[in-house]
Amino acid sequence: MLGYKIYGVSYEKYQINKKVTTLDTVMAGLSQKTEDLKALVGRLEDKDYIEKEARKKLNFQKPGEQPVIITKKGAGANNSLAAKNNTASSTKDKEESNIKLWYNMFFSE
Repeated sequence: MLGYKIYGVSYEKYQINKKVTTLDTVMAGLSQKTEDLKALVGRLEDKDYIEKEARKKLNFQKPGEQPVIITKKGAGANNSLAAKNNTASSTKDKEESNIKLWYNMFFSE
């Protein structure tokens, strides 16, 4: 009878230690996530970062700025305004494979 009680207490202690270890792991993960979120909040409070992200993701511009679009070789300066207004790629580019486009970029004249 005493052996059964000792086994029961030992098993219960093992289960508690197992839960503590699991909770420590979860807590460490949450601490890391908290630090990451604090860093993100810090970046989002920085006006320069907000401006950079708005320019990159939303194509925002400062008053008086004109965007410059780099086109393929031989497109000419006259096509830069047309390229600015045309956001969709040509159907020819969509049909060609990526490998062929890279090959043409480096080896065609």
